[in-house]
Amino acid sequence: MPDEPDAFPIEWEDPTHARQAWQHDPIHSPNAVKPLSFELASKPFVAGFGWMAQDPILVNNYIYYQAAAPPAPPGPETALPPGTFDRLREGGRRWREEIIPEVQGHIDFYRNTDFDAMSDAALADEVARLPELRHRSGRLHTQVTTPAYIAMTLLSKTYAELTGGSELEALRLVQGYGSKSIEAGEALWKVSELVKSLPAVNDYLLEAEPEADVCKDLDSVPDAVPFLEAFDAYLDEFGWRSGGEFSSPTWAEAHETPLAMLRTYLETNDYDPAAEQRLLIEERAAATKEVMSQLEPEARVRLEDVLDAARSVSRLMEDHNYYIDQRLYTLPRRMVLAAGRRLAAGNELENETHVWFLYPDEVVDALGGHRSSIRETSIARERDFKRWREVTPPRNIGAPPPEGADQDIPRPQAEMRGNELRGNGSSEGVARGAVRIVPALTDAGRLRPGDVLVTVATLPPWTPLFAVASAVVTETGGILSHTAITAREYKLPAVLAVAGATRLLKDGQLVEVDGTAGTVRIVG
Repeated sequence: MPDEPDAFPIEWEDPTHARQAWQHDPIHSPNAVKPLSFELASKPFVAGFGWMAQDPILVNNYIYYQAAAPPAPPGPETALPPGTFDRLREGGRRWREEIIPEVQGHIDFYRNTDFDAMSDAALADEVARLPELRHRSGRLHTQVTTPAYIAMTLLSKTYAELTGGSELEALRLVQGYGSKSIEAGEALWKVSELVKSLPAVNDYLLEAEPEADVCKDLDSVPDAVPFLEAFDAYLDEFGWRSGGEFSSPTWAEAHETPLAMLRTYLETNDYDPAAEQRLLIEERAAATKEVMSQLEPEARVRLEDVLDAARSVSRLMEDHNYYIDQRLYTLPRRMVLAAGRRLAAGNELENETHVWFLYPDEVVDALGGHRSSIRETSIARERDFKRWREVTPPRNIGAPPPEGADQDIPRPQAEMRGNELRGNGSSEGVARGAVRIVPALTDAGRLRPGDVLVTVATLPPWTPLFAVASAVVTETGGILSHTAITAREYKLPAVLAVAGATRLLKDGQLVEVDGTAGTVRIVG
């Protein structure tokens, strides 16, 4: 439950904000955020979306967004503007041919530049220009996700209109095209298969304590060289991600989370990613052939048109995460930490990580040689941050939120009805397994093969866990969320938006998850 109002006093920087509705997002911004993370990364990124009338604000180290529902995409019941499908396909082409090269250019810069070798002035310029890039990234994010969301929604609604079938049946027609999220899981699986061929490494990884410095310990073991090279390559490709905000170390910097996932893979012996992918493609082809054979010619043309558009953007919802929300989001940390090291070396900061408690203009001024009290300021703000991060922020502040503004926020917790919980069936199938509550990605090591993954929400960095779970249950999310999309690609039963799941279900309980009916039933 949120803390009492007097535990979250608000000092509005702009008095007009008090008359507006603001909402905390426990899915994308659940935890307390440091000032530099907010100003350099979160705020300009969200401002770039283009559909929010107000930029987000930071209140007691928590991000609050304007409480307004995003515009809904058109449905088949509304006449589509001429050329809609062409514009959707153009969105796919633009992503592949224009946006990816643009984003990759920025990624290469932040991955390869030696920021420590820059002059103070050049480093200050890089800090100052990052918000502009983040704003551009937010704009690209909208340009990529909008056609994908519209195309998948139109596919589901058109399919239902023409066949009477469900959304899950419709989305089966675009399964099996893969994504960078799936590739991340498959790549880690290949590392685990390599480890299994190296007995000394396999035994060490399974027996090592979670806090062990694995790479350092194995560095002097000759038989470990193939693993260390493969793991390093994996981290370079898929390790620029984290389960937290901009100031949180990535997997490439702190290895505990990917190693925990790797250990779980080592305990799993009956998973074949290639066979899973072949099965998805075969099912897609069979489902497409069957539905098309049942439609009249005019209806078949309608479905083929929307299906072709959906195919062209089928990877965008997940792939934009890899390029924009992960690599381009986290790699500029190298630049910020270089600035922190520079200021700490000059005794301006106690240590390099204290740079996160400054504001961009303070960093720029300090690099410019303008003496200030940023050392004391950063220490005081760190103290405040540690206090606020123990507080549960209220969901809404300011004016009451408009209707529909909280559609992606967890609903008030429900009670168990008999031995059953209900939610949104988002990936077909039925599976039984032991409940494993995983509060955060840093708890990934708790999941054992065959467990039912239960959490508030998952984001793309969670994907490798889907290969070892028997089913997934979350308190948030819909049929086009990351959790749902990825669960379908893993043929993993998934029930989402199960209110209170992490409270009502207990570790070790045997449950049956029906991803078609949308039920979670306790059976033992």
